Amino acid sequence: MHHRRQNIVQQIEETFLSCAVCLQPYDQPRALQCLHTFCEKCLGDYCKQQLSRHEGATMFPCPVCRQDITIPPNGVSGFPYNHLIASLKDAVRTNDRPDSFHSNRVLSATSERGERRPISTRASVRPSTKCSARFGKFGEKEAEFSNISGLTVHPVGDIVVADCGKNVITVMGFNGISKHSFSCKCCIRDVAISKFGTLLVTVSQSDGAILHEYTLDGRFVAQYGDKYAQENPFGIVVTSRNKAVVSGITKNRILIFNERKKQTHWFGEAGDTLEHFLFPYYVTVNSRDDVIISDSGNHRIKVNKMDGKLKFSFGSQGSKDGRMFYPMGVCVDYLDNIYVADANNYRVQMFSHKGKYLATPIKNTFAYGMDVKPISIAFSQDQLIVSLRGARFAEIQVFEWDPFIYAEPRSSLLGCCGSYNKVADSGLYHAWS
Repeated sequence: MHHRRQNIVQQIEETFLSCAVCLQPYDQPRALQCLHTFCEKCLGDYCKQQLSRHEGATMFPCPVCRQDITIPPNGVSGFPYNHLIASLKDAVRTNDRPDSFHSNRVLSATSERGERRPISTRASVRPSTKCSARFGKFGEKEAEFSNISGLTVHPVGDIVVADCGKNVITVMGFNGISKHSFSCKCCIRDVAISKFGTLLVTVSQSDGAILHEYTLDGRFVAQYGDKYAQENPFGIVVTSRNKAVVSGITKNRILIFNERKKQTHWFGEAGDTLEHFLFPYYVTVNSRDDVIISDSGNHRIKVNKMDGKLKFSFGSQGSKDGRMFYPMGVCVDYLDNIYVADANNYRVQMFSHKGKYLATPIKNTFAYGMDVKPISIAFSQDQLIVSLRGARFAEIQVFEWDPFIYAEPRSSLLGCCGSYNKVADSGLYHAWS
C-alpha cells in the first residue's frame, strides 16, 4: 500500500511540481506574467541565452507559451515567488511519510509571511461551489478549445467564447452545445457585446486595427483604428453608453473609445504606483460605469472613473483571502460585487463594490489537471461562468451562485419601495439603456 502511495506522490511531483525547463522539482519557483512557473536558476540561464541573441533586449519569450515577458529591473529574482507551489511541495513531502496516509489530520505549509497555515488533505481538493455545467475540451476540432482568452454572455442567452490559440469565436448555449463558430483573420484576445448585440473583439496583427466588429453569426461588420500595431490590446468591455474600454498590455494603459469607436482618451503607463499598471489584462465596468481593471503584474484590482481618476484599489501579492497572485478576468454581478479570477492562486474571489473581501466561490482548480487555473469570468442570472486553462486543458464551467448570501444590496440598486428589482436582461448587468 505504501509503495503504491509513493508512486502516486512521484506522479504528482513529476506532473505538477516539476520545472518545464530542467524537468526537476521546482527550486525557488518564479512565476511569469503569462502564469507559467520555472526554477529561478533555469529562468536566469534561459534569459541569458535568449538575450544574448538581441543586444539591449528587455523581453524574452516564455519557454512554454512563447508570450513576450518583460524582465524586472532587478532581473529574474524580481519575478514573484510562487508560494503556492512551495506550499504544495511541503504538503506532498509530508504526505510521503508512511503514517501520513492513515489520518485525516490537517497538514500545514508555509505562507508568504513565513507563518504556518493549514492545508486540508481531502476536503479542499475540489471547488466548493456547485458546478451546474461543464463543457468544452482541449483540441483543434469544432467546439474544442486551445486557449480561451475571452468570455461574455449575449443578451439572447448565449455564451460567446474567444479562443486566441485558434483565433476562433464560438457561440454556445448554456447546455454546452455549440451553435456556431467562425475564424478571424487576425490574432484575437477578448470579446464584448455592443449595445446593438454585435460582437466587439480586441485584435492585433490586423493592419494596426484594435477592434473588429462581427454579427453574432460571424459576419464581419467593421474594423476600428489603424495606428495600434504596437499596442497589443487584450481586455474589452462596453459601457452603458456603448463606449468601449480596452486594455493594452504593451504600453500598460487603458484606452477609451466613444460610441463610434473613435479613441477619446487613455490613462495609465507602466509602473507599480497607484497611477500605473503592469499587464492590465482584463477590464469590466460596474453600474456607474467605473472601470475595474485587473492590474495583473501588480497583483491588485484598480477601480478608476471613466476619465482615469483613481477611485480605489485593493489586493496585494499573496495567497491569503483578499490577496492575489496574477489576477486575470474580472466581472461584476447585479449588486456591483466584484469577482476576480485569481489565476495563480487557482481560485475565484468575490469582493464588495468597495473592494472588501467577501468569499471564494471557486477554489483549488488545480484539482482538474496540471496547472489548471481560472482565466476569464462572467456573471449571468445567479450563475458564475468561468473558463479554465491548463496544460492541454481548456474548459468552461458554470456555477450556481447567489450574491445575496454574502453581499449587502447597495442603496442605489433598491427599488422605489425599498426592495431590489433584478434587471431583466441577459444578466451581464451593465445597465444598458
